[in-house]
Amino acid sequence: MTRQEEVPEWLRNQIVGMRRAKMKYTEIERETTVNANTCQKIFTRWKETGTCADAHREGAPKKIDDHTIRRIKKYICTDRETRRAPLQDITERVDANVCNKTMRKVIEKEIGMGYRIERKRCWLSKEQKAKRLSWAKKYKD
Repeated sequence: MTRQEEVPEWLRNQIVGMRRAKMKYTEIERETTVNANTCQKIFTRWKETGTCADAHREGAPKKIDDHTIRRIKKYICTDRETRRAPLQDITERVDANVCNKTMRKVIEKEIGMGYRIERKRCWLSKEQKAKRLSWAKKYKD
């Protein structure tokens, strides 16, 4: 049997109210179409905790800790060659035992960088930049 959708909080509150009004679980089931056993569990939980709020869920633990994320960022930002390095090389250099998909997510979401390889561009000195700017201004019209 598969698990169904979670009962909304407003309906759980309604079930608790009906039960406090001395309705039987089978009567509540007919009114709300929620299984009588589920209604009983909802009311029991309300008696124990005093609330019908959703249960706190932690989620899965992080695969990479904050220290490793800082090492990845420091390695990537070292120089031009490390920014262009493939994900597998980055993973090996920072000694992070994760797959490429996880590394891509960390670089993109945690560090805030794209995961694509940087395009090679020619390096321009200050003189070359000044000459290009003057040429562009001269021929802009």
